[in-house]
Amino acid sequence: MNKDIKYHSVSELVKLWEMSERTIRNYCATGKIPDAVLVGKTWKIPENATNPAKKKRFQETVLDIFLNEWKSKINEGMYGHLQIDFAYNSNRTEDNKLEYNDVVHMFELNTVNSNSYSVDNIVETANHFKCVDMCIKNAKYQLTENFVRQLLLTLKNGTKVSREDWYMSESYKTFSDSAKLLLNEYNTLEKHNLKDILLFHSKFEKENPLILEDRRIGRLLVFKECLKNNIKPFVIEHEISKDYYALLDSATDNIEELCDLCHKAQERFFVKCQNRVKII
Repeated sequence: MNKDIKYHSVSELVKLWEMSERTIRNYCATGKIPDAVLVGKTWKIPENATNPAKKKRFQETVLDIFLNEWKSKINEGMYGHLQIDFAYNSNRTEDNKLEYNDVVHMFELNTVNSNSYSVDNIVETANHFKCVDMCIKNAKYQLTENFVRQLLLTLKNGTKVSREDWYMSESYKTFSDSAKLLLNEYNTLEKHNLKDILLFHSKFEKENPLILEDRRIGRLLVFKECLKNNIKPFVIEHEISKDYYALLDSATDNIEELCDLCHKAQERFFVKCQNRVKII
């Protein structure tokens, strides 16, 4: 330690930076706070240290933040909030019975309280975490038939339907010509705005190219494409899912209203994120 430098403790920075001890310790351990010193089991942080989260605000996209927090296993930030909020609302929309706190326990502690939930409810929630990771890791790539199929296979892995004799062979059947055309037309554009993504989602739901109809796949694709195009992601809460799908069903005629609904969902998502970490 440099005797000429004044240092903060981790507990002092918790109040100053408004973030958890775990996150600050992780920043120290991964070298994101220059000149932080480990004395025994205690981190000492220079008084003039800059909050790494504030640097991210100006230097990184939302995708960068998700990737960094996923790689660093930081569950208190945006990534953790996304995983919990997305899994709870997306699964709840499809009649999954897990409560919000159960999803929190599954993501953070890998446990679930026993409330006579079906095995599929628990398995699909855990699998949804993996699907979100797939979307984050593959966000910069074009949508492909194989990626869409792998999302469904990941989501359904270990569920009752995945053990049916017909499931695997049917799951690998190629898309119809119209579904392939939909993907090709979408991919011809180098850059997509929110309207493009929502119109694609509307057509995707009507095309229903997968062996099983599961609306979570479409919502995951929207999330991935928002990340790819540097558009703020959003979660469609289960309370507004009926409104969302009613507008999506006639998206061509209601695209402005649909975009407005999604813009409000973006605002709600990022307000919730601010309660976990001040980086937006």
